[in-house]
Amino acid sequence: MNDFEDHHGHHGEENKDQDQDSGEKQRRQVVFHMDLDAFYAQVEHRRLGIPRDVPVGVQQWGGIIARNYPMRDLGIPKGMLAHEVKASFPQVQLVHVEVLELDPEAKAAQQRTGRRNARYDGEDASQGRNDAKASLRRYRQASFEVMDVIRKHVPLRFVERASIDEAYLDVTDLVKPGSSLQLDDAEVDAAITRTVILGDRHELGPEDADLRRGAALMERIRRDVLETTQFTMSGGIATNKILAKIASAHNKPAKQTVVPRDYGPALVRSIPLSKVPGLAAVGAGTARWVLGVAAAVDNRPVKPKMAPKSLLSAKSFTPIADERPVRAWLRLLVAELFFRAHADAVMFGRIATKLTLHYASRGGGFTRRLTVPKPNPFLKFALLKQDKADAAQVADIESRGTTEIVDACYAILKPLPFVNRLGLALDTFESISIPGSWLADASATWQTQQQQRFQRFFAQKQSSSNKSSLRQTRRFLGSGQLLKKGNVSKRLSVPKHIMRPPYAETGIDPLSGKTYSVFELGSEELAKMKDACKHTGEVLAYAGSLVKPGVTTDEIDRKVHEFIIKKDIYPSPLGYRDFPKSLCSSINEVICHGIPDDRELIEGDIVNLDVSCYADGFHGDTSRTFRVGNVSEAADKLVSLSDSILKECIEAVGPNVPLNTVGKLVSRRCEEEGIDTSRTFCGHGISSTFHCLPYVLHFDNDEALVLPPGMVLTIEPALCEGKQNHILWEDGWTVATADGGYSAQAEHTILITDHGAEILT
Repeated sequence: MNDFEDHHGHHGEENKDQDQDSGEKQRRQVVFHMDLDAFYAQVEHRRLGIPRDVPVGVQQWGGIIARNYPMRDLGIPKGMLAHEVKASFPQVQLVHVEVLELDPEAKAAQQRTGRRNARYDGEDASQGRNDAKASLRRYRQASFEVMDVIRKHVPLRFVERASIDEAYLDVTDLVKPGSSLQLDDAEVDAAITRTVILGDRHELGPEDADLRRGAALMERIRRDVLETTQFTMSGGIATNKILAKIASAHNKPAKQTVVPRDYGPALVRSIPLSKVPGLAAVGAGTARWVLGVAAAVDNRPVKPKMAPKSLLSAKSFTPIADERPVRAWLRLLVAELFFRAHADAVMFGRIATKLTLHYASRGGGFTRRLTVPKPNPFLKFALLKQDKADAAQVADIESRGTTEIVDACYAILKPLPFVNRLGLALDTFESISIPGSWLADASATWQTQQQQRFQRFFAQKQSSSNKSSLRQTRRFLGSGQLLKKGNVSKRLSVPKHIMRPPYAETGIDPLSGKTYSVFELGSEELAKMKDACKHTGEVLAYAGSLVKPGVTTDEIDRKVHEFIIKKDIYPSPLGYRDFPKSLCSSINEVICHGIPDDRELIEGDIVNLDVSCYADGFHGDTSRTFRVGNVSEAADKLVSLSDSILKECIEAVGPNVPLNTVGKLVSRRCEEEGIDTSRTFCGHGISSTFHCLPYVLHFDNDEALVLPPGMVLTIEPALCEGKQNHILWEDGWTVATADGGYSAQAEHTILITDHGAEILT
């Protein structure tokens, strides 16, 4: 089962435009890094009316998590205990983060565990954490107040929100002469006099005219933020992200610093390595980036990013078994989610449709995937709040929605002897129209590249509904009839004794795309990996024997499912991202991820069966395209090519061979044969994680990874007789060619050995 190339957008054709050596791109860039000074402390200054010269610290459960600059001047480190600060520095004013407390009856039940209740503004604050929850919502709200100001000056498609208190802005186009930005010479000259210019200079030369205008724009933004929110910001102005971030930290607080174009390398040489952002996290494959940093080159783009991927509220506590405190904690978590979902809806014009329950018990952590009740209470709540509806009506919606969610969650938790951690997360968002949304502003094209890719694959409903206009006639193989979706039967069950992968119930694999699949040759883990692949190969051979005219793919899926569970192993696709079946069946123009249904196979069809098995903690993955009876000469050739090109790829790889050898070979062979290859779907590493690193691109690319012995991965080029452009069906999974041309694919899981590559499936 192939993964999506879109999950790693730094690969592939985009890399051709990101040559770190040229520096040409960065000479044209003007990038801001804007950082709120001692942000949490500033929020408390404003909220409580504390004078700015008073040393203020923010604590959470007895530990200092934020300090303003007067407190830093006293030499007090972050992380110092609150009671130590009060004993040594009585002039410091400590403020606890907001806490959400249990109701009195639930708190009484909670305290039967032996923990004392506590105050949250004194020395004993750490003792109250068992019956109250820290909340950062006042800081989140303040952060988005600041972003609301910034978006008035710079369209959000040029803003990358790096954290709650910092952001990168690409203002390259805004500061060009003749842009829509109105800056007169007097404002620019005045801003430069208040800007620190690095390199012992008092002025910028003609080559830095855009940096001068950038200084004026940054000062205008900082002034507007201060006047609107009372918060000061520091900022760095440079030709790339890394220099801008270094500069913003150079002169704090409430100052801005510019790096002249020719001073970047000297600036990097002048500071300790520990002060270079990102260098502490350098890993394999990043040597080229490090060399670029040494030369002050950083061509990473400012990627539009504002919206979080999920909204989480969670709490850990001593084990509790009583129903009342468990329900009380759930209500408190849901209440926080209502607050966050409302703010998220207004800012991003979206609402969550899925809910994940996280809980810990008996030494393990677990998750369960739930659907948000219908009608969606979070949506109704947000709409009522925006319409300024009667408070009682709003409270009623919140109360009924909370009760329904709490009841569903407690039904899952009730059989447990105790719980010691609870969390609720909202995700899987749908676009909505809501009054006052930031998306009503034409500037608010804030979506990240990842979100845009996600939408292209998972939310192309328009493409699905317009199949007839996209694919009016079949111009290529087959009968001229486009595939029609059949009925999908219910999900099949798996006996309880069979080991399941982590996503089996929740649909979410927490390690997907985060680890590499490298084994020690000869290890016990590799032996288990080989065994899982052996099973998978046997399953595919059995599945292929079922292909014949008149058989439905649903019937094939059912028989394959039974074949797998008789082996006491698990069908890996089942439940993965909520996929409903035990294999993928992709017929004719379907490229991949087809869902088995009740459509009968007919003479002349071709069908790819993609099977994966999970055995003793490891996955195997393989597929092949099968002919249904007698097929046309052209269809026969496409299927044969899928087999032969896969074989050539496997023969071409081995130890110390560049991974991009696969993509280059597939591209060359497709060009020779006059066909195309999918650039969206790719091979992947595989181990105890179904889809992990590295991603294997099946088109010409600049991926720098060299294959080491012990790496296990899949190669699975999806060939298209026409163009590789695709559409997504309404089921959210089935991917078909946009022009109706047939597609064929073959896949093996392979091991890189000391001498070549071993096929494991």
